[in-house]
Amino acid sequence: MYAKWTTPIVVLAVMASLVSLSPASAQVGPGGDDGTRDPTPEVFQTGEINRTPKGGPIPEDAQGTLEDAPDPDNVNPAGELVERRTETTRTFATDTGAFQTVFYDAPVNFRDAKGAWQAIDTSLVPVGRIGGALRNAAGPVQVSLPAALGTGAVRVADGNRFVDFALRGAKGIARLGAPAGLPALAADAAKARATYAQALPGVDVTYTALPEGVKEELVLAGPEAPTSYDFTLSTSPGLSAQETPEGGIALVDEEGGRFAELSPPFAYDADYEATLDGARYSDDVSLRIVERSPSLVVRLAVDPAWLGAPERAWPVVVDPTVTITGATHDTYVGSGAYANVNYGSSTVMGVGGGTTKIRALHQRDVASFFSEPAVVTGARLELYATTDTSGAVDREVAVHALTSPWVSGQATWNNRLSATPWASPGGDYEALPLHQDNGVTGAPGWRAFPITRAFQGWVDQTTPNNGVLIKYADESAGSQLVFASNNATDATKRPRMIVDWEPLVGVRTPFGYQDFDLGVAQAKVNLASGNLWVGEGDLGIAGTGLDAVVQRFYNSRSPYFGSTGGRWNMWPQSLEGIRESSAKDVLWRGGPSGDLVFSPTGRYDGSLTEPHGYRATVGVGVGLRWNVVSHEDGSRTLFYANGY
Repeated sequence: MYAKWTTPIVVLAVMASLVSLSPASAQVGPGGDDGTRDPTPEVFQTGEINRTPKGGPIPEDAQGTLEDAPDPDNVNPAGELVERRTETTRTFATDTGAFQTVFYDAPVNFRDAKGAWQAIDTSLVPVGRIGGALRNAAGPVQVSLPAALGTGAVRVADGNRFVDFALRGAKGIARLGAPAGLPALAADAAKARATYAQALPGVDVTYTALPEGVKEELVLAGPEAPTSYDFTLSTSPGLSAQETPEGGIALVDEEGGRFAELSPPFAYDADYEATLDGARYSDDVSLRIVERSPSLVVRLAVDPAWLGAPERAWPVVVDPTVTITGATHDTYVGSGAYANVNYGSSTVMGVGGGTTKIRALHQRDVASFFSEPAVVTGARLELYATTDTSGAVDREVAVHALTSPWVSGQATWNNRLSATPWASPGGDYEALPLHQDNGVTGAPGWRAFPITRAFQGWVDQTTPNNGVLIKYADESAGSQLVFASNNATDATKRPRMIVDWEPLVGVRTPFGYQDFDLGVAQAKVNLASGNLWVGEGDLGIAGTGLDAVVQRFYNSRSPYFGSTGGRWNMWPQSLEGIRESSAKDVLWRGGPSGDLVFSPTGRYDGSLTEPHGYRATVGVGVGLRWNVVSHEDGSRTLFYANGY
């Protein structure tokens, strides 16, 4: 129950002076209701919610639809609020005064030596002379590659702490780019990749700088390639190496804190990423510490039987990745013959049906971003489709909230943890979907899956954030949709969440308030957010049916500035229309307690949830499209078919 915001916020104010904040033309009358703002009049003229960032519109080629979501990297940077940056988020101001935050699955920002936020640049640049060693251009993690294997080690560092590793017996000169057999990367991501051709007989070695570390890929040209590889590791003082239950190696400090990890390795052949065929993927790749003195030696070994299978398509890629650990994780699980296979290190994930059912799982922390209560007016998870095996047929995809915790490096169809099964094989999730879309194709590009209802609960911490499960609504369909995972080599295609939100204002449950009687007005201070609310009644005429009432309200945390003055609004003059978004959320802007969001219940009958912190229902009235009934005060607001 709002555990983050239980500490009261002390607000010092000269309460008697608050009335002077209202417009000079207003008349002071009895106390009133809890409205919030006067909107920008043109916001709803087109019937669409205006989310244009300040500083200019999103470029035409980035507008997109639900099937081709906007790329937030193309948003005009004049709209970004740099002071709100975090390591994995960027926040933009909209013309309505609200906010849009993009939650990335990879770090995108870092603080420089002066404490200022800067954008991460993973491009590899020369250290000194051309043809020498390489390093990433800018970021919190420093990646260094030797000019030639055998002359130095690969280093991943964060400040004064580092890990060095070198493939024994390897040679070859660093060249920017990738060998044949690896999927092509977008232009910017390709600048982060370097290859050492024929580092070992029949083996090319590729390194790609990531925002949080480096991905090493051993590209095996054919069955003659070795099946095991030894690496020499060394670390900064105070770090030691430990094997993990998931099959990786953790680098921990003297207190046991994890600094970095050599992720559990895996292997896949040339046909895997196009099909998600379980036979094309192997997690039977071991990473073990085989020596500790005089040097720390780690051995990577691939199952010879899997490599030698007659159906093997070459080249084969073996992937051990070194990362500074993060808070996002995803995977996918497969039924049948692959029910005990973990895909947590895979660069892709997907959904599918037929003989093998495939379901994707995704989770990340979001609550820590919000320092005060917020109203989420829209939230969507976006996945980048890499390969389509559906034959250009639209598939119906459902998104469900997961109800049990899980670990990406351990989860399988049968188990959520290594020794803990799901209550139901395939994942424990709410029966009613957060969203269901019958028009999803696998053509390369972004796909958006609305999750507003779950996201609001995660922000409030009233619902455990176990993430979401994505599956076909009908899993008898024999095809797959393949998406980039949070291990994707091209970090720009990793999953992301785009969230529209604003500070919580007005008077809502279950928050506590301190009340002040100003005589001509009433004031309340939200003890969780510090929002100061003032209500004034200007006019009240009793009627034979509805009373005629004019009221004004002030909210100190409101981002809106309307025609009645900064952070003031007038009721009912400020009433805006009600709209249905493409995600089927219903948004009422300008209602008596701030923006109200009614999300689909998932019951397939068009029913909607109550809004955050305000008991109200919305339905269809006789001769009207919308009929909003408030349980708070018994009032009812009717809207015509045009939303007004």
